[in-house]
Amino acid sequence: MPPRIRFEKICNSYALRTLKFKENHAIKKIYIEEINKDRDELAASSSSSSSPKNSTIKYLLQPKTQLLSLISRVQQLIQNWKIEKISLDWQNPWSPPISTSFSISRGSKEEAAQEHLKPIESLQEFLEWDLIDIYYTDGSKDNKSNAAAVCKIGERNRIKYATNWNLGPYMEIINAELYTVYRALKHLKQQRLEDKQVYIFIDS
Repeated sequence: MPPRIRFEKICNSYALRTLKFKENHAIKKIYIEEINKDRDELAASSSSSSSPKNSTIKYLLQPKTQLLSLISRVQQLIQNWKIEKISLDWQNPWSPPISTSFSISRGSKEEAAQEHLKPIESLQEFLEWDLIDIYYTDGSKDNKSNAAAVCKIGERNRIKYATNWNLGPYMEIINAELYTVYRALKHLKQQRLEDKQVYIFIDS
């Protein structure tokens, strides 16, 4: 990719990133202050003259710093709203990374189903106090379509959340299984949980 295009891409990416800044972010405070200052100057020039010159308006609306030039790119990028979804969730940069572990049964599907009942039983007290989350995911395929489902359980197998999707006839079964895990993680993220253990049981 040519350097000029790479540079444009970096600048546009930073402009979009500013949409995620919180109100008290130092950079956001600076550019809001500058924009308000220009707005006040434009209002003052309008009040002093019934018809301000076009050159004056053009000067006041022109970004005067490199930062404002970057921010002004957002106007060009969001005309058709063809941008990625912006998450407004605050993520502490000092937060520790998520720790994960995987366990795969070496037995048959029936043996694995029995094996997983033991840890479920031992976790009942934690479920009662809502200290952990347990999800089950499943994907299935027949001659006509694919289906996917996610279920979150509480104490004594009480269903706390359950949903399913018709994925159409063209998706492979492995993709259906992966999609259910993705949706379970997405639902988990929406809960905004901190320091909570999560178990996801997949039968594939």
